[in-house]
Amino acid sequence: MTAAGPPGARPLDELVGGVARRLKVWTAFAFAVGIRLGGPLVLAVFLVGATVGTGIAPVDRTAKAVTAQMTGEELAPAVGNASLVDSDGDGLGDRQERRLGTDPNDPDTDGDGLRDGWEVAGEAPGGAALPDSDPLRADLYVQVLVAEDIQSLSARERTGLRRAWSSMPVSNPDGTTGVALHYVSPHAKRLDRRVTLDDRRPATVDRLRERFYRPEYVGAYGCLAHQVVLVHVDNESFVGVGSTPGYQVFADGTLTRDYATPYTVRVRTVVHELLHNVVVGSARGIDGAGHTDGGWLSHGPFRENQYLSASAERAIEREGFATAGTAGC
Repeated sequence: MTAAGPPGARPLDELVGGVARRLKVWTAFAFAVGIRLGGPLVLAVFLVGATVGTGIAPVDRTAKAVTAQMTGEELAPAVGNASLVDSDGDGLGDRQERRLGTDPNDPDTDGDGLRDGWEVAGEAPGGAALPDSDPLRADLYVQVLVAEDIQSLSARERTGLRRAWSSMPVSNPDGTTGVALHYVSPHAKRLDRRVTLDDRRPATVDRLRERFYRPEYVGAYGCLAHQVVLVHVDNESFVGVGSTPGYQVFADGTLTRDYATPYTVRVRTVVHELLHNVVVGSARGIDGAGHTDGGWLSHGPFRENQYLSASAERAIEREGFATAGTAGC
């Protein structure tokens, strides 16, 4: 039960409603007089007054524009109260994309497999942080696992791995070249078991992928970060293997020699296999197995092939990184 008010009291909304009705009557009268007397100024005043509060009136649009500038939000179309226009569905409004320089019709402007909205926010769905991501420059996120009795990547090797990717002549939308490699954690995760790879058949790689590329190890970075596992390789015919394409790489972790180059053998192996992860399809100069005659993706002498071949460069620039539909993603 509600308490009754004093005798003769009228609710506030009823009073406001009465005032509004009187204003409408006077506005209609002013409109009629304006039309009769040919007063365009009176007509203009009427039109503004009749649309205040609808989002159409100039004062409403001005207020919205000021609010947008203060909050950083997009100014959505007023007609029909349409929602924010996001043509490519990447989480960024078209107007914001034009301001940032990203493509409003491409959800992944730089082709690195990460949506523009994620890179601007610095976080992907599920809470995976994307530190230092840039929607106008290719980014590659890497997680390193180290099997028992294997040395972790040294600081020099971690720097060398970054250097190998940043020096690749892959063109970025911002006018720079290279790929920025990021480690998802400052230190490698060490496994409490020995992992030995004695063949590189797809079935073997798939079995190991199912064993390690799961939330227990990769966390929220599933289908976002590339997992590098340093293992023992018990086969003289190869030193590493990677999903082609995919998100996982296995490399012989015992090969730490550098042969007086900026990179150790295992860093070169990791670069080679990571390229298998991301290079899509076939192009002139790339064979059916994804190899090139020279460069990181070749089987040529280690010392002479520390560069990205032109054919691999073209493949990345044309297709971007391999993502959806690979490695069960």
